[in-house]
Amino acid sequence: MTLEELQQRMAEIPLQVRESPARLFEAVLHLYETDRISGTSVAEDGDMLLFQWGSYDWGNGRFFELDLTRQAIPSGEEDPPILQLGCTYRYEPAPFEGVEAGNRWCSSPAGLDAFRSFVLGSEALRRAAGQAHVSFSNDIDDAE
Repeated sequence: MTLEELQQRMAEIPLQVRESPARLFEAVLHLYETDRISGTSVAEDGDMLLFQWGSYDWGNGRFFELDLTRQAIPSGEEDPPILQLGCTYRYEPAPFEGVEAGNRWCSSPAGLDAFRSFVLGSEALRRAAGQAHVSFSNDIDDAE
């Protein structure tokens, strides 16, 4: 499966699931468990997950971001691109006051159970429950 195909599959997830970060993240974790990105090697950290959160101002005002990203690095290339498919929710920052920014990686399906527990039990995700997000994006970016 390519990142583009994964993005399409995520777009087909019902809206009521996509409205909830916990439910969407669980779906993304399931896709990581069942589907590999073609042309990558898990042994070479070519298909990983990144959970990240925090308050940021990227020039459009301060928002709290909650993000789960699938990162793909093609194997066998000398200087491969680092591609990321992110699921990013943005919130007004006030309900997240006191939540320190951070991130956690999952480098292989072998570590998925512990990663899933961390993500679904995180303070950031707990605080997002019941909050209306300002925006949601599901984009592929080159991380370089």
